[in-house]
Amino acid sequence: IQDAVTGSGWYHVRMPRGHGKTSYVKGGIAYALSFGFRKYVVAVAAAGGNASAMLRDVFALFERSHTFAEDFPEIAVPLRALDGKTQRAKSLTVKGQPCNIRVNAQEIYLPTVAGYPSSGGILNAVGFQANARGKVRGSLRPDLVIFDDLQDEELAKNQDRVREAEQNIEKNFLNLGGHTKTIAALMTSTPIE
Repeated sequence: IQDAVTGSGWYHVRMPRGHGKTSYVKGGIAYALSFGFRKYVVAVAAAGGNASAMLRDVFALFERSHTFAEDFPEIAVPLRALDGKTQRAKSLTVKGQPCNIRVNAQEIYLPTVAGYPSSGGILNAVGFQANARGKVRGSLRPDLVIFDDLQDEELAKNQDRVREAEQNIEKNFLNLGGHTKTIAALMTSTPIE
């Protein structure tokens, strides 16, 4: 996970069910954004609801963890100032500058705080079957895509669906960084077939 976050390769981690793959992925997302290794992470799960759940868990870490807040106050303090009311994000400032926080079921925009590597980082959650093209925010394109446990029993045993899934990964997600830049990628899966 660290190599995917800090490098430019494509990595695949296979582990049996129940061994913490999704927890590792959420930690990797927090690590990537907090240290500024990545500015725009796209988290992909088999279903959009699963992807949104990952986003919620990462946001909860940013907002509620006391240990995290000690290490990354530039993220935690503005998010805590929202007090669970995302409408407050429009008026929240740090040293007189807007934080530009955005939080919904599909995206988190981290606080824009001058001088910090995490400033303005984005986490986007999307279901595997969703159209992921066009994920450009200003001049920022995704620089890391993380696939979490996309395969189920039905998909694994159907070679046509496996090929469709491979094409979706290649065409819909691995091109998110643009035509001139290779996006870093991490996939976790449970061995089925």
